[in-house]
Amino acid sequence: MIFVRNNRLENTFFIMLESTREILSVRGFILASGSPRRKELIENLVRQHTSTWYFSVFVIKSHGVTRCVKALMKVENSTGLNPEIVSSRYDENLDRNDYKSHGDFVQDLAYFKVMEVYDRLKNDNEKPFLIIGADTIVTIGAQIYGKPKDSSDAVRMLSILAGQTHTVYTGVFLKTMFKEVKFFEKTDVKFGDIKIEQIEAYVKTGEPLDKAGGYGIQGVGGCLVESINGDFFTVMGLPLFKLTKHLNEICTSGFCDQ
Repeated sequence: MIFVRNNRLENTFFIMLESTREILSVRGFILASGSPRRKELIENLVRQHTSTWYFSVFVIKSHGVTRCVKALMKVENSTGLNPEIVSSRYDENLDRNDYKSHGDFVQDLAYFKVMEVYDRLKNDNEKPFLIIGADTIVTIGAQIYGKPKDSSDAVRMLSILAGQTHTVYTGVFLKTMFKEVKFFEKTDVKFGDIKIEQIEAYVKTGEPLDKAGGYGIQGVGGCLVESINGDFFTVMGLPLFKLTKHLNEICTSGFCDQ
């Protein structure tokens, strides 16, 4: 027989400015991407996290012996925002040769993704307050590595990246009715000296097939990475530090009151 008595303390903190979180919650926003990784990052970015500590006394009776056991337990609760997902239909037909840098190129990929969604929704009765779009590319020198076409292409791509340092670029475009922000971040990633057997085993997991460069750093693909120099979340597909900075600026600029 167990009796439990609880007292609790709560500690709440916000990952971003509280005013920004409240505005995004009330006004709502759109993520112009079907990427589950970007959705998860956005949700965590604006998540309210509550830690509840329970001080408990357990009275346990067994075989005629009564024992009191004190315990401190922690229960994690979190509530976040769910962006409306409107995947862009933009066909990504930009010519890289028209751009001076990979950064400019990937910024415009994000821009056109957002504008396709905006043009599709602009005649709705309730226009979106904010649309966020992003695109990620993997590069070595002038060569760009997108998503592999199939398993064989993934093996080919990863074999090229093995033992090399490549650069990941993520471009982001933020659009409101009053303000537009376009930026990119880049991160250098060094793959270890991995064997073809390791690459083939990784490709068999299916993880590489929907990811630029043929790997996911947040998943099993992280085992291929020896080191990185830059923002980890740029490699995942959304540079959180700069994104948060610009969201805070948008939501505290006065435009949100209009």
